[in-house]
This record gives sequence, C-alpha cells and structure tokens, in this order.
Amino acid sequence: MAEPTTEKPRPEIDEIVEEVKAYINASMDLYKMKATEKGAVMASGAIINIVMAVLVLIIFLFASFALAFFLSEYFDNLYAGFLIIAGFYTLLAVIIYISKDKWLKNSLVNNIIKSAYSH
Repeated sequence: MAEPTTEKPRPEIDEIVEEVKAYINASMDLYKMKATEKGAVMASGAIINIVMAVLVLIIFLFASFALAFFLSEYFDNLYAGFLIIAGFYTLLAVIIYISKDKWLKNSLVNNIIKSAYSH
C-alpha cells in the first residue's frame, strides 16, 4: 500500500500569498492615487482662492482710494479723506484681531477639514 502524504499543497499557498501581495500593492496604489487626487483638488482650490483674494484686494484698494479722494474733496482737505479711511481700516483690523480666535480661526479650520474630506 501507498503511504499517505503529509505534504501541504505548496503551489496553492504560494499562489494565495502572491495574490494577497498583489492585492496589498493594488490597494496601496489606489490609496496613493486617491491622496494625490485629494491633494490636487485642495491645491487647485487654494490657488483659485488666492487669485480671488488678490482680485478682491485690488478692488478694495481702488475703492478705498476713490473713497479717500471723495472724502478729501468733501471735507476740502486732502489729508482728511485718507486719514478717515486709514482710521476705518485700523478699527477693522483691531476688531478682527480681537475676535480672530472666536470665529475666524474656527471657520478656517472647518473649511480646511471640509475640503479634505469632501468628494
């Protein structure tokens, strides 16, 4: 009679190990691609926001000059209009500085988190 074999079928185990390795590599590649896509989406959004902020800044700059010249003409004093506008922006900066932790910081953090986890 033939003796029973106690050998494990190695080719099947080797195939399973190779398939698991291939699956892990494919999963890692997929996560890398998703992370790259997410980074690209966030970067493009940041660039668009920066461009928009620069444009809005230019608009405010010219509007401020126009208002300063208008107020200077209204008060018949060249410096008065510019000082009023400078005082307004100083007051605005102080208000933003005082309340930055209450609403500005949280709002920015929330928008960044939403951007990272959307899509």
